Amino acid sequence: NKYLKWSCLAEENKLLLKEIDTIKSSEKELIKSQERLSRLLDMENDAILVFEGESMVFANHSTEEMFGYDNDELLSLNLKDIIYESSCDFFTHESIVNPELVNKWINLKFTAKNKDIFQASALIVQKRICGTESIIITISRCAKGDSESREDNNSHLSILHDSKIKLIEEVLQSLN
Repeated sequence: NKYLKWSCLAEENKLLLKEIDTIKSSEKELIKSQERLSRLLDMENDAILVFEGESMVFANHSTEEMFGYDNDELLSLNLKDIIYESSCDFFTHESIVNPELVNKWINLKFTAKNKDIFQASALIVQKRICGTESIIITISRCAKGDSESREDNNSHLSILHDSKIKLIEEVLQSLN
């Protein structure tokens, strides 16, 4: 009878060890997947910023280069820290993004770390990610003449931006 109990316990332990190995393997795969997604977004030429409320929760490497901040500094900033004051029509009240400016390319002025002001084309999208209302901003420095071609090519850019948004969603969901 004791032998049967020990035999059952040994078999249960083997099953538990196998389950633990499966979980560890899944966690390693998840980490690799997160790293691949983050690298993809970091290879992007456009700056990509994600805000939950007023707080920045994600910024890719191009954002660091464009604004002159390192990633930790960026994540401590809010929308009003990077959008230049004269772009006041960007906000309606209490830093809520003006709905007329969402889902289209607009020219905005931004403030870099060194307090330089620069103008760039930006696409602002409001989207629920991981149950939280988020603002995703894609910023592209382009010559003035390029902004018209961006507008003409808006549907193509929207498709590209949608795929970026899906990638961003995957990264943020994997971090939660």
